[in-house]
Amino acid sequence: MARWIGLCLLGGALLLLVAGIPFGSSDNELGVAHAGTTGSISGSVRYTGAAPERAVVQMAADPFCVTAQAGQTVLTEQLIVNENDTLRWAFVHIREANGSLPSGGGETAELNQVGCLYTPRVLGMEAGATIRVTNSDQTLHNVNVQPNNNTSFNVAQPIPGMSTERTFENPEIMIPVRCDVHPWMQAYVGVVPHPFFDVSGEDGSFTMDGVPPGDYVLEAWHETLGTQTLNVTVRDGEAASAEFSFGSDR
Repeated sequence: MARWIGLCLLGGALLLLVAGIPFGSSDNELGVAHAGTTGSISGSVRYTGAAPERAVVQMAADPFCVTAQAGQTVLTEQLIVNENDTLRWAFVHIREANGSLPSGGGETAELNQVGCLYTPRVLGMEAGATIRVTNSDQTLHNVNVQPNNNTSFNVAQPIPGMSTERTFENPEIMIPVRCDVHPWMQAYVGVVPHPFFDVSGEDGSFTMDGVPPGDYVLEAWHETLGTQTLNVTVRDGEAASAEFSFGSDR
């Protein structure tokens, strides 16, 4: 038996050598492509030119809001330029693909009302998923949502901790959300048919992981500066880069 096993091992080794494959090599060493290999897209949204001054939000109409923000100077959020000359609250997503994109499962998107502000100001979600809007303040809010491609709703939330859930079935860039009780409160929801989106943060960066290899059109949306697009190619196991640039001198 031992002699038979030894002959089998020797024969297998000879076959590998004839094929030009070193005995004992792994798939990675041989460059074998594994099914399901994906890449990623990352980058930043830059701002060129002088950063505009942000105005102070006037909340005196509701004493609760003033108390909730005591000691804080609340500034407008329509256009925030970060310290590294990048933009905050830019919604970046794959707008066009050369093939179908997988679903991410449609995780619930969370929008909160804290200190008489919507948090976050910009968020994304998959079409068909649920959005939950919560009132974390001890004052009346109403959630007024008027999409162009989805069902509108306008719901009062007088009770602290109250949540409202709705579903956006169709892609739409972007859906505005406002509170009629507090006119400075504004948010935007980007609804896309896949999980490949992100919102630029305090360093202006964005990342999309698990992107299938292919050619894509990437779009960045900003509340006051409009949209821009870039062509991006994602390869197996690689990180593609995309750099957007908005600004007053463009």
